[in-house]
Amino acid sequence: MLSLEAFAHYRLGVEPLDTEHWEILDSLRQLSDSRSRKEDLRIVEHIVDLWSKHAMTEERTMKSMQYPYAEWHIKEHSEMMGRFRALKERIVRSSEYHDRSWIASELQVIVCQHIDTHDMQIHQFIKQRNSQSGDSHGN
Repeated sequence: MLSLEAFAHYRLGVEPLDTEHWEILDSLRQLSDSRSRKEDLRIVEHIVDLWSKHAMTEERTMKSMQYPYAEWHIKEHSEMMGRFRALKERIVRSSEYHDRSWIASELQVIVCQHIDTHDMQIHQFIKQRNSQSGDSHGN
């Protein structure tokens, strides 16, 4: 499972997005420590709620900065919500629930791939825009 020390890799330098990423990644860590289906479902629901809130924050941020790939990024958020719902259904219906290792791992892959690709593109856009405007900080 992702260590909190590894979180530095996922920092965009944009608040509140970084704080929201940390909350989601910390919830993934909690999920890996969960001991029951009921607790797993509670944490997954919490992650879905956090992600929904985060997606809205990202969408507002992208619109305010006139991010050129916002529409594509928003579509990715919808697809991720569908993947989260399907995962939640698998937890509820799984007859082989005793092997729970796949839950946190699958969610981590979904979230981290999104941050690594789509969200890092926002970071690069901001850095490029700031360098063009003479901001030497790149934030």
